[in-house]
Amino acid sequence: MRRWIFILFLSGALLASACGGGKGKASPTTVLATPAATSTPRAPAGADELRSHEPELRESVASFQKGIFKQGAVKSYGYLSADFKKKCALQDFIGLLAIVKVFLGDLTDADIQVDVTGVRYEDGKAFVSATGKVNGEEVSNGSEEFPEYWVRENGEWKVMTDDPSPCDTNTAFGNGSSPNDKTPAATGPGTTRAEAVAIGTTVRTVDAEVTVLSVNLDARDVIARASSFPSTPEAGNRYVLVRLRAKAVGSGEETINVADSNFSMTGSGNKVYEPYGDGTSCGFDVPDELNAKLFPGGEAEGNVCIQLPRSERGLILIFEPQFSFNNKGRRYLALE
Repeated sequence: MRRWIFILFLSGALLASACGGGKGKASPTTVLATPAATSTPRAPAGADELRSHEPELRESVASFQKGIFKQGAVKSYGYLSADFKKKCALQDFIGLLAIVKVFLGDLTDADIQVDVTGVRYEDGKAFVSATGKVNGEEVSNGSEEFPEYWVRENGEWKVMTDDPSPCDTNTAFGNGSSPNDKTPAATGPGTTRAEAVAIGTTVRTVDAEVTVLSVNLDARDVIARASSFPSTPEAGNRYVLVRLRAKAVGSGEETINVADSNFSMTGSGNKVYEPYGDGTSCGFDVPDELNAKLFPGGEAEGNVCIQLPRSERGLILIFEPQFSFNNKGRRYLALE
């Protein structure tokens, strides 16, 4: 698994136990070393100034960890710094956190305890040590500090890393392999941008089927009517609202989550636009936003909205399933 995911000391310890075939109580995990820090232009705040915000830091660390274990990927992603987000797309972040669910299943606040045991300030950074419990099992990063650190950004605490590729799913299992490495790349309609399927055509991937039902290529008025505090697109941008149907097609009792965070868009500029990126969000009140948890055979409809430049043409919706390695599960659906 990528180095940074081990800063999630709770998941690191439990995953190390699970992957190693161990049973019973999780053992403490050792945080892997971080390569030499690369310089990031920043005017570091003084230690005294940072220390005055330590209560907020402790709350942020706990909220970040709990969001991860409760599968609150989008919420946890909001705790990443702007520099971190440049290195780690939302879809890659979700893919890494999905690994946690394989071993831990669904958790609630009552199942998770996080206690910050120490904070050290240096060069405008806060280095944190912590202990905690998951499902009553004690785990800890001991006396080690997390190699990733926290910084103040726009008046809030954010996670930062010097790892150049913190969410590289191609090396998510530490040796460049994944459970799907022996699966050949998919071919046919919907498996490449050049073969994006038409509106109304269903694509299948891993354990889900997805169909675009309709598209509003300029949905500003729709979004405005749905909110008491409507947002507006940035100058030169538009809101694209897509109506979707999703169906779980797995087997047994396994559930899948399908939400707007599984989708992104691209167009003639070959740039990827995600629903929660800076300058790509449609605000907090997207009507009937897609968010469903489904057993096999279950279906749900809902909307996904993304903001992008009006200059983009040939729009394509990208679907990334909950478990997708090396982009083998990705599917493309044409929007015009």
